[in-house]
Amino acid sequence: MLVGAATVHLIKTDEILNGGALTTGLVGEVRDDFNHNVVQVVLTNATISLPACNLNNGNPIDVDFGSAVAVTDVAAGTVEKSIDYTLTCTYDNYGLKMKILGTPASFDNDLLQTDINEMGIKITANGTALPLNTDLNFASAAAKPALKAILTQQPGARLPTGAFTASATMRVEYQ
Repeated sequence: MLVGAATVHLIKTDEILNGGALTTGLVGEVRDDFNHNVVQVVLTNATISLPACNLNNGNPIDVDFGSAVAVTDVAAGTVEKSIDYTLTCTYDNYGLKMKILGTPASFDNDLLQTDINEMGIKITANGTALPLNTDLNFASAAAKPALKAILTQQPGARLPTGAFTASATMRVEYQ
C-alpha cells in the first residue's frame, strides 16, 4: 500500500481584474518516484473573486436634514448635508466605482425621488453633480469622494410643508 500526499499550487500569472470561474476539468497528473501509480488532479467548482469592500461597517447611511427646513431655502438650493460614510477595501489598488441607485424624481432623472413629488435630492461628489444610477470611478477607498445631498425643488412648483423621506442604495465595487 502506498501512502503519500500531493500539493497543487495555483500560480497567479497576471493581474486579477475581476472575479470569475476557472475552467474545470483535468489539471494534470501526479506520479510516484517510479513513474507508476498515476493520480489525476481534477479541478471542480473553482471561483476567483475579489473580497467585497466594507461600506459603513454594514450600517445604513442616514442623512438627516432636520426639522427646520425652510421651503424658500429649498427653492434657492441652499439646503445641503454631507453624506458621512466609511469605506475600506482589501484590494485598494484596483480602482473603485460607486453608484447611487434609486428611483429618479419625476421632474429630473438625475435626482433622487422623495415622497414629496415636487422635491428631489441632488447628489454631488467632490462638488460635482453625481447623476443617479451613474458610475463614478475613483482611485481607492482612501480617496473616496466627499458626498453631499442637496434638496432641489421642481421648477415652478410650490412645495408643501411637512416631513419627507427618500431611499437609495450606494454600491461600491472594483472597476
